[in-house]
Amino acid sequence: MNTPYDSLEVLLRNDAAAAGDAYIDDAGFTARVVGALPARRHVSRAIRIGVPFTFAVVSATIVMCCTAAGSLAVDAFMDLATETMTANAVGLLLIIAVVIAVSVASITADA
Repeated sequence: MNTPYDSLEVLLRNDAAAAGDAYIDDAGFTARVVGALPARRHVSRAIRIGVPFTFAVVSATIVMCCTAAGSLAVDAFMDLATETMTANAVGLLLIIAVVIAVSVASITADA
């Protein structure tokens, strides 16, 4: 087989040998599957690093500004249970909103 994916076949063969398994020749199936995959979309390095870092900084800032002796969750849930809107409750709701936004962005980016 003389395809651009020969290195993949060698890697699979070596991995099977290292695991003690017998390598089963797939007649180029792996190369065809890898060749049929869609091209990878280019995302700049600044975005890949900047977006998670920004969300982490925003979340950490919210936690630092809204916690009372580091017990944000306990105080916030107690405030929400008694229907009192305090900085702890607002901070917890903001953190939940950020987590939902990151999850939605991650899901829609893969689609």
